Amino acid sequence: MTVTHRTTHRSGMNAARTALMGFAVVILAGTCLLMLPACSRVGGLGFVDALFTATSATCVTGLIVVDTGTSLSPLGQGVVLLLIQVGGIGIMTLSAFTLLMFGRRSSLAMSDAIGGSYLGGRRIRISTLLLGTVAITLTCEAAGALFLLLRWRGDFAGTGEAVWNSMFHAVSAFCNAGFSLFPDSLCGYASDPAVNVVICLLIICGGLGFFVLTELAAKAAAARTGRRRRLSFHARIVLSISALLLVVGALFFFLLERSGSMAGLTLPDAVMRSVFQSVTARTAGFNTVDIHGLSNASLFTLIFLMFFGGAPGSMAGGVKVTTLGVVLVV
Repeated sequence: MTVTHRTTHRSGMNAARTALMGFAVVILAGTCLLMLPACSRVGGLGFVDALFTATSATCVTGLIVVDTGTSLSPLGQGVVLLLIQVGGIGIMTLSAFTLLMFGRRSSLAMSDAIGGSYLGGRRIRISTLLLGTVAITLTCEAAGALFLLLRWRGDFAGTGEAVWNSMFHAVSAFCNAGFSLFPDSLCGYASDPAVNVVICLLIICGGLGFFVLTELAAKAAAARTGRRRRLSFHARIVLSISALLLVVGALFFFLLERSGSMAGLTLPDAVMRSVFQSVTARTAGFNTVDIHGLSNASLFTLIFLMFFGGAPGSMAGGVKVTTLGVVLVV
């Protein structure tokens, strides 16, 4: 191993340790805050419940042991929202950083291949990566919160409550966390096109990742000036496989549940719920149908979608859609 490779390897290991320690500190801090009586409507969470909630929020998994909307106070909900935001940005940045470090540790040919696949041949600094991730995240979340507020401004007791719900669900959706302030997740809005479209778009954008979103933004900017910009191989694979999974998942869910849990629904409602479940199952965790009432075949479809998840360098989990793309090509 050359000196350069050893130095890069060492810096990559140090960065990995720093990221691991960072997540541990955030989870521990979140646990301590959630245990405070002011963060709960039931006199403070126990250590195990607080630790589980803090870990789930920071790692944007969406699993809960207490209902976020009814068990936590507004302060506790704010702690969860902050953990989701920090965890989501951290995961996206760490995932993208790992790809960049892998490219730098590899041979020149491999490094060029990674740069061409993920960045369209461009080089990128870590500071640019971090600032870009934060900018993209906040922009998407702000836009999503605004659209949700326009829909929800008359559904709650006051404007402040509508703003809070809009912000919370926009952040939770883009970070692919799946936390909701409603006891039934989004089942109450299962037939609402506006809520379904906004939440789905936020989940999809969060699952596409930093590299794809920046390329799409650059392509849109180029199109406005009359120039043509070709997407990288990575972006084309992510977009095509993501679209394939969305369509196939929705189709399977529709066919399997049309005569079951969705038997009494109109065709537009059944299609909308099928599409929503296909989008959210891959990484987010929201639901507009009763999961307990689904058939085993539908549950297996959801598991299949969860297994692959989203794109590298994104908020999403799973083995990544690029893995499926490679399997299909090979």
